[in-house]
Amino acid sequence: MEVRRHHLDFLRSTALALVGLFIVLTGWVEAGGSLPGERRTLVELNEALGTTLDGPMVAIGVATDSLVIGVVAVIVIAVLAYDGRRSDALLFLAIVGPALVLNPILKHVVGRARPDVRLSPEVVSSHSFPSGHAAGTAALVGALVVVVASTRRSRILTAAVGGVVLLIVGFSRLAIGVHYPSDIAGGWLWVTSLVCTVWSVRAGYRGSPALGCQ
Repeated sequence: MEVRRHHLDFLRSTALALVGLFIVLTGWVEAGGSLPGERRTLVELNEALGTTLDGPMVAIGVATDSLVIGVVAVIVIAVLAYDGRRSDALLFLAIVGPALVLNPILKHVVGRARPDVRLSPEVVSSHSFPSGHAAGTAALVGALVVVVASTRRSRILTAAVGGVVLLIVGFSRLAIGVHYPSDIAGGWLWVTSLVCTVWSVRAGYRGSPALGCQ
C-alpha cells in the first residue's frame, strides 16, 4: 500500500511539474517569441540538410498526422472494447482524445507564427505552438504504455521504442523547418502531463502499483 501511494504521488507530482514547465514555456513564447538560440539552430540545421531529406521527412509527417493518429486510436479502442476491456478503452480515449482536440485550440490561443527559415515542402497551418505531431504521437505512445502494455517489461519496451519514434517525428518537423524546437517540447510537455494524470487515475482505480505490474 505504501509503495502504491508513493508511485501515485510521483505520477501526480510529475504531471504538475510538466504542466508548470508548459505554462512557463508558453509564457516565454508569447512574450518573446523564440527561446535563446533556437532560431539560429533551426536555420543552421536546414542549411546543412538542404532539401535532401524532404521526401522521407514529409512522409513521416503524413504517417503521424492527427488524422492517422485518430484512426489508429479508434482501431485500438475498438479492439479493447471488443476484448471486454471497456474501462481501458475509455482511458485510451482519455489520453488520445484531448491531445487531438485541444492541441489545435492551444495553437490558436498562443498564435505563434511558423518559422520562416525556408519554404515548407508540405502544407501546414499558420500556427506552430505546440506541435500537433509531437502531441499526437506522444499521446499515442503514452496510451500504449499506460493502457495496452500489461507488464513492467512490456511497458519498458513500448516506452523505449516509442521514445525513438518521438525523437524521429520531432526531428522530421525541424528538418523541414515547420517547427521551432520549443514547439516540439511544448507538445511533449502538456501531453506527457496528461498521460501521467490518466496513469495515476488508472493505477488508483485498479489498486495496483502505478509504475508497473506483474
